[in-house]
Amino acid sequence: MTRLAYPLSAALLLMTSPALAHTGDAHQAGLLSGLAHPLLGLDHILAMVAIGVLAFQMKGSSRFTLPALFAGMMLLGAFAGFAQIQIPFVEQGILGSVIILGAVIAAGSRLSLKILLPLAALFGASHGVAHGAEVPANATAALYALGFIAATFSLMFAGFILGNLATATFRKATDTAIRIAGLAVTFSGLGLAFA
Repeated sequence: MTRLAYPLSAALLLMTSPALAHTGDAHQAGLLSGLAHPLLGLDHILAMVAIGVLAFQMKGSSRFTLPALFAGMMLLGAFAGFAQIQIPFVEQGILGSVIILGAVIAAGSRLSLKILLPLAALFGASHGVAHGAEVPANATAALYALGFIAATFSLMFAGFILGNLATATFRKATDTAIRIAGLAVTFSGLGLAFA
């Protein structure tokens, strides 16, 4: 893929909208609500973009394993949220995901996968419970889940693209630029925690 393809892909991804034939029905409400939910919270955006940046920093199959695990556990957490099962410390898990994932990026993703994968699973489940608990009453749960998973993968892909763009733009300073971005994510998470 050429350097120009990455920014074009990101721009096209951000400009797309779902093609829906019926307006105002439960199907549309579910899909649109699901697509919107991760995009309406800075904590969700930062965590999911951070997962994408971490995936960029990794090598081999870990680049796919980390985002897939996060999204899979988010779906499992969403089922608990749909069922209104009370899970303790969900908000702390969400804020912790922003703070810790930013710190891992700032450290150059040198955290062992034996630690990083369980953290990603825990954080994905926390985000999922929050998504599932807030499903609109008139929404179809399956389409709502499809919507937030699509938005999640879009945000993770955006993080991956940002890592690639940093590499193309800063070349020798890439590692430093990405680490500074990780610190910015961590401090944003701390700001949200104390807001």
